[in-house]
Amino acid sequence: MYTTRRIHDVVSGGPHRGIVTYSDSATGEVRVLVPAVLGNSEVTISLFGRTKTATGWPVPAVNSQVLVGTDDQTFTNVFIIQTEGTSKLEERIAQLEAQVAAILEELP
Repeated sequence: MYTTRRIHDVVSGGPHRGIVTYSDSATGEVRVLVPAVLGNSEVTISLFGRTKTATGWPVPAVNSQVLVGTDDQTFTNVFIIQTEGTSKLEERIAQLEAQVAAILEELP
């Protein structure tokens, strides 16, 4: 368990590496571990900066790594930094890899 004193000693708002332990696209709920600051204690991610789509809330997969930030030193409002940008980057990398593979196949 973490204490407020421990957080004040380590935290300056982030970003910090978080590991997703729970995510639900129906409710938008996401919980993460922030080992460097909170050890084995989970925190719930705020809905701040996230928007529900027609198919549900965009949420990261369980066990994925995310960057998290906080607007105070007591982790009362924790948010994910660039969740959508990360998924779009992964899509773009897959597209580029497919293009490279096609080019390599055409070489003699």
